Amino acid sequence: MDLILSIKKNPKKTIFAIFIITLIFLSIIFTKGLKYEFNEESFFPNNKIVKSNEEILKE
Repeated sequence: MDLILSIKKNPKKTIFAIFIITLIFLSIIFTKGLKYEFNEESFFPNNKIVKSNEEILKE
């Protein structure tokens, strides 16, 4: 409850803090970039059912 009361008393400080945190994260994203990789092999488990389904789809 103390956090809620402090936000009610100081809304400008709360908005400023959120703005600063956003700038920090955006600067990290712009400098390092977002790297992600998605392929079906990492998504599906490696078992017999998946392998047989892949063979059926290929043929």
